[in-house]
Amino acid sequence: MVDVGEVDIAIASFFSFFSVFGFCLNSQNIQNSKKKVIMEFGTICFASETGTSQRFAEKLFFLLSRQTRPDSVKLVAIEDLDDADWLENEEGFVIFIVSTCGEGEVPTAMKPLWTKLLRANLPGDLLQGAAKIGIFGLGDGSYEKFNAAARKFRARLMQLGMNELCPTSAGDDQSDTELSFDRWVEGKLLVSLREQFPNMMKEFDPKPCLIPLRSTCKITSIDMMKEEEKNGEDVSLKRHENTMELTVISNEEITKDEWLQSEVRHISFENSSTNSSTSEDLSHHLYRAGDVLYVYPENNPDQVDEFIAKKLPDMDPNCIIESSLYPTTTLRTLLIRFIDLNAMPSRFFFEQASFFCDDEEQKEKCYEMASHDAEDAGTYILYCKRERRGFLEVLLEFTSCMIPFHYLLELIPAMKPRGYSISSSPSYHGGNKFHVTLGLVRFQTPTKRWKTGTCSIYLKQIKPKQTISAYVVHGLLEVPKSKESPMVLIGTGTGCAPMRSLLFERFAREGGQNRLPKSSTRYYFGCRTRQGDYLYENEWEKVCESVSIAFSRDDKKRVPILLARDGKEIYDMVIVKKGCLYVSGSAKRMPADIRETLTQIIMNHGPMERAPASKLIRDLEKERRYVVEAWS
Repeated sequence: MVDVGEVDIAIASFFSFFSVFGFCLNSQNIQNSKKKVIMEFGTICFASETGTSQRFAEKLFFLLSRQTRPDSVKLVAIEDLDDADWLENEEGFVIFIVSTCGEGEVPTAMKPLWTKLLRANLPGDLLQGAAKIGIFGLGDGSYEKFNAAARKFRARLMQLGMNELCPTSAGDDQSDTELSFDRWVEGKLLVSLREQFPNMMKEFDPKPCLIPLRSTCKITSIDMMKEEEKNGEDVSLKRHENTMELTVISNEEITKDEWLQSEVRHISFENSSTNSSTSEDLSHHLYRAGDVLYVYPENNPDQVDEFIAKKLPDMDPNCIIESSLYPTTTLRTLLIRFIDLNAMPSRFFFEQASFFCDDEEQKEKCYEMASHDAEDAGTYILYCKRERRGFLEVLLEFTSCMIPFHYLLELIPAMKPRGYSISSSPSYHGGNKFHVTLGLVRFQTPTKRWKTGTCSIYLKQIKPKQTISAYVVHGLLEVPKSKESPMVLIGTGTGCAPMRSLLFERFAREGGQNRLPKSSTRYYFGCRTRQGDYLYENEWEKVCESVSIAFSRDDKKRVPILLARDGKEIYDMVIVKKGCLYVSGSAKRMPADIRETLTQIIMNHGPMERAPASKLIRDLEKERRYVVEAWS
């Protein structure tokens, strides 16, 4: 998994829905929930992994705050919601902005809510007479199951008697999600709100205005601090509760020297605070085979120094920043570790930036970037989206735009961790050893400007004995509990990472002496050339008898061809013997091609028609025996 980071959810919701929805779901007797509070009061609630949908929620909050009665809208993170505190309110409405993770998954923060919704004992009229609901989906059209989370979320709410506030819509990250969202808000959501909730809405002045500051920020000179404060506890990364410090053991390129395409590196880490264990007692391990390591990247210190010198010239890099948004630390540390200076600015940012531009030409440029008019809409796409310009680059180019530091804290998003599939096995390599197979994100923009990914360039440059901050999240893939359950693994490019973890884990659990027999385990790997990007080429056949490689440029073969060749064996392992088939790699064509190949295998060896074969694959997905982990 590479930069899983582009996958998350923002939920804009109003009190009423979560009242009936939270209170009733936790009640022993749903029918006993009779109390109602009749009021038009709302909350915009978000749950974010990468920060994208949080920014949509914040933008919607600001917009609704200007168009509704004072204090009738709140902004809350979904993890701060307490089901028992919400009462049914049939006069309210709820707006969900739902992102899709990977192959149709709901985001991690949404899973507790989604699990409650799926309870079989919920009555079909749970939401009748309750809040009216609108849904906007966020996703990436390059994925086979684009917007699947929003669609299945809406379908389930409809089963529970949802009344729709306005038509559901979606934004595609491959085009212009923000523009789609803004047009949905203005053309559908606000129209419905004014029609159905006239008492809540007020007259609206469409003229842009500066957002009110919601956070607190205190700046203290290091010279003004008391001596005991200077010598106090150093700033800690108060991020995920399971964040740990990992020491770099090695960092080496594993693509060949002559390979001029994407660079791939093998990086190994160790948590030296725990003892290494390669035993089968998984309780001693810090992760499971198939898990994901989320890494907190850092901005380039030289770029941060330039940013401070040019955009915050009156601030000492070592001054202490006490903000309600971040841990207390120095200005320089805050900008390096906690603020995502390379994230892409939104149209809304340019609207706000226009208030701080002294140069009229640059101010006009900001207006163009923020515009939704057809004539100007392409300006933002050309300048920001296609060229992948980040906040730091934009602010340095807009030389007259001097945004006060407190506003920068609210306008630029926090640094979010990036997810990488762990490519090591706890039972084979050690329960406190972590391997990452890193594909360096480096590309040219349409104007021939080279760009690199914030986290991948950070990891490329770290040296042995240096440390990083990271935490583990359970992945979608896992070794079958029974040694008798067959396992078919398909990994292309850096998608080999979780497959390496699973293969070595099963190999270790079965003694670590004899290769895994082809009757129990098969591995399919795809890359371009043997001499270029054949990753871990000396490892696969040491642990597995059946290893099939497709070199797309050497022999013009692709993995689906090899899979079809072994159709009878695949059918026997996955369908007859109830094994699993895992897929990992690029989301562009590979997942759809593998699914079609598996469908044909089932149709040929079932034998059966396409409809029942497709249903059988859906059943495999529900049982977690057919799992796709893909990224764009």
